[in-house]
Amino acid sequence: KKRAAFGSFHSDNVEDMIKDGGWKPPAEPGDVASSEDHSSVDYKFGREAKGLFLLDQDWVFVNHGAFGSPLRTSFESANRWRVHAERQPLRFIDRELFPHMVRSLKLMSDTLDCRPADLALVPNATLALNAVFESVPLTSKDSIFYLDTTYNSVKKMIRAACERTGATHVQKDLSFPLPMGREKAHIIETVEKGLPKGCKLAVFDHVTSNEGLVMPVKELVEVCHKRNILVLVDAAHGLGCVESFSVSGTGAEYVAGNCHKWFSSVRGAGFLCVDHRRLESIASLHQPEGGAKKQKLAPMVCSDKTCERGGPDVSMVWGSVRQPIISHGHGQGFASEFIWDGARDYSAALALPACIAFWQRVGLQKAQDYAHSLVRYAVEKMSKRWGTQGGPYPESMMGTMALVPLPVEAETLAGNLGDAARALQDALHEKRVECPAKAVCGKLYLRISAWIYNEPRDYLMLARAVDEVVGSKGMGDQEWAASVDKDAKQLADSYTPLPRD
Repeated sequence: KKRAAFGSFHSDNVEDMIKDGGWKPPAEPGDVASSEDHSSVDYKFGREAKGLFLLDQDWVFVNHGAFGSPLRTSFESANRWRVHAERQPLRFIDRELFPHMVRSLKLMSDTLDCRPADLALVPNATLALNAVFESVPLTSKDSIFYLDTTYNSVKKMIRAACERTGATHVQKDLSFPLPMGREKAHIIETVEKGLPKGCKLAVFDHVTSNEGLVMPVKELVEVCHKRNILVLVDAAHGLGCVESFSVSGTGAEYVAGNCHKWFSSVRGAGFLCVDHRRLESIASLHQPEGGAKKQKLAPMVCSDKTCERGGPDVSMVWGSVRQPIISHGHGQGFASEFIWDGARDYSAALALPACIAFWQRVGLQKAQDYAHSLVRYAVEKMSKRWGTQGGPYPESMMGTMALVPLPVEAETLAGNLGDAARALQDALHEKRVECPAKAVCGKLYLRISAWIYNEPRDYLMLARAVDEVVGSKGMGDQEWAASVDKDAKQLADSYTPLPRD
């Protein structure tokens, strides 16, 4: 017998749909499914691919790493979902929403390489991270470890969690540039030496936001697990930014990320993955007076005075993550708590299958390979132009972002490096060039991004704009300009053309 959904919703039980390996997802409604023919293949990576996005053609946009840019196919799919929902709101919310959300969740679990029962779709990584910090059982005897490269808002979450629980937070600094030839080993050693006694949770970026540095996450997780320390990976830049991204490959108990960056979904789609099996296996190591005791949640009881339905007793393993927003699914299981947080626009999650279908046709790894090659090209060309050394870490630790040292003239834009970075970024913006400038360990850098719509000419125009702003004299401008179109063709021809959308 099928169980009904929680609350007053008229669909099947969310937990049952997710756990049932034979469950068949519903077909997309007729007014949502795209009727376009995607068989044509006349786009290539680079300038031609810009038409797959909504970007203004008049801008040099080399800052995809900030907030991404949605694929046109994803944007249009989300719009069709919005229209479909409003044609009959009760039918959509009461009867259609949950099965289609589960469809998106199961497809994303394959993409992320995690169990469907361990995955929650959330609006963004920020909510996912907050949920973890509010759920990990901390006491005044515990501590949270993190590096100085941790994203600033995550540092605030860590401090807030410690203030709330009495735990302490311990930060260790990475010095840039990293020791040549020992970059990865240096990071691992810094963590090994810096982990404090009583550490309950360690937090690592998969890719650092400020620097664009791909961290040796798997090795860092192994170091922590040897000391029975839980690990949270902030993978806001993971999916699409690093080679063969895999949640299970990190080995971490908690992984939080976004889909709107390098997966190019519309904003409002993120993920939280919790390895419940691992948590259950290690619970006895963390719980006093033994045992992997599960947290019992009292069921909601139906009565003659209410039409709301409650599920059976649900056991939550030690260390499970709870949805910080309490609504009808509260107490009914991990998926039920996160799948509904009130009446809002769920179209970003519902449009994820359109993104998945696009990347399956194109090859997400091919896109990442192209972007990685383009980033390396840009770092080499701009470093040579300005006579600066390459970035503060090797090419092997670059993903789809990287730091490029700026000419020394950039430091004269303001009295300190932080203000100089802001002044340069503002001046570039006025020239319709979007790229962040960063002050890192006493030096000024550009943090460049590359995605499938970028091409070598973007970085030549960026370099010229910097020279105009700071008064530097870029070397080899004519040579670069003479080869830039040839370089673009060579890069684009190395990868399979894109299907038209």
